[in-house]
Amino acid sequence: METVSLLRYANDRENVVLFWASVGTPMGDYSPLGYQNIEFADRRGLLELEGEVRDGDWLWNGEGDPSDDFANDITKLQAYVDPKRWASIVNYYEASGN
Repeated sequence: METVSLLRYANDRENVVLFWASVGTPMGDYSPLGYQNIEFADRRGLLELEGEVRDGDWLWNGEGDPSDDFANDITKLQAYVDPKRWASIVNYYEASGN
């Protein structure tokens, strides 16, 4: 298994979606990586976190103390390529007038 930062994983691929869950959002949420107007991972300092690439997915190794926008501890991070979900999130964001 390869260990890489989330930033390297995202830069090496297109249409990368980040799934994250936190104490405040236990069911999780999704964020597209590489779309400048929705950059949850950059805003929260997640891009330098390290994880293992397994079966094409990036899985956070649990090191560090990441938090969501409400300062809740993040409990899970996983990134993967999904062009349909990536486009869906971006389209929803743009349609909402942002």
